[in-house]
Amino acid sequence: MTTAYDDRYSRQEVLSFIGRAGQEKLSSSVLGIVGCGALGSVSAELLVRAGVGKVVLVDHDVVDMTNLQRQALYTEEDMRKPKASCLKHHLSKINSSVVIVAHDVNLDFENISSILGGVNLVLDCTDNIDARLLLNEFCSKSKLPWIHSAAVEGKGVVLNFLPRMPCFTCVFPGVLQGGSCEELGILNSASHITSSIQVVEAIKMLLGKPVIREMLRIDVLNHNIEKIKVKHLDSCEVCKGKYAILEGRSSDAAASFTIKECKTKKGMSVKQKKNVKLDLEGIKKEFKLILDASILLVIECEGEIVVHGYGELLFKDLKDVKRIKDISDRIYKAGGL
Repeated sequence: MTTAYDDRYSRQEVLSFIGRAGQEKLSSSVLGIVGCGALGSVSAELLVRAGVGKVVLVDHDVVDMTNLQRQALYTEEDMRKPKASCLKHHLSKINSSVVIVAHDVNLDFENISSILGGVNLVLDCTDNIDARLLLNEFCSKSKLPWIHSAAVEGKGVVLNFLPRMPCFTCVFPGVLQGGSCEELGILNSASHITSSIQVVEAIKMLLGKPVIREMLRIDVLNHNIEKIKVKHLDSCEVCKGKYAILEGRSSDAAASFTIKECKTKKGMSVKQKKNVKLDLEGIKKEFKLILDASILLVIECEGEIVVHGYGELLFKDLKDVKRIKDISDRIYKAGGL
């Protein structure tokens, strides 16, 4: 496979770290990027500019005005449009020889194999713990390398996961599945630096070069990068070959839905504990519609409510848990559940 930059490489010195053979490896590689926000948009851009062969983008969210502070390539013209498709549009203008596939969906145990099957490497750029736990099981079972990244405020984390290395639940054994909605603030340079480090590790991994085996903790404000050793957890179920989330058998899957306060404390999140697909047309008939963004709705019912097609609801104004439960029941019923 050739890239749009072959002529440029013939005229200029190719980085000795990559070399011409390495560039050929990159151009035949297939990457999955889960999350197209602050981290995913930057990582995707850098890898497309580097000339990878194919990128699979996954994100269920839409572009919001607050995203533009840190999420690369998106513009005001992208407001309320699906992130993955918007990112594909912009990336295609950078390097038309890279195959880019966008999935404007919520990643779950039923679709993960069809979406990420066939990739050589997965980049975790999401802020959703559920998605990370699912990725951990899928990649562990598939013996597929993946790179975790996270950024918040002025800090970032990057950690490589390879077969036979400690897995995500070994390193973060206390983390629980939970709701995901509005994120904490991020210094835009913190997410860019974190993504840049993630991309360096991705290129090394794709080229078969040694990668960092410690967790990298980045403090952007003080310009510090700390290396922290990770180790296997003897009690880790995933390392023992048990994949409850991937197989749809997670311990809380029987519950209908949970109600939790958002991380920013600016709203309440309601999330189904099983894979669902709402009939958004049915919901539009029963509630006052503020916005229809294809993969989500914004409706009015005792305040503004964001309704995601995969079943998550965000109550931006209402705090009364009983009323939230009653309204959620109505929404889910209108949505065909």
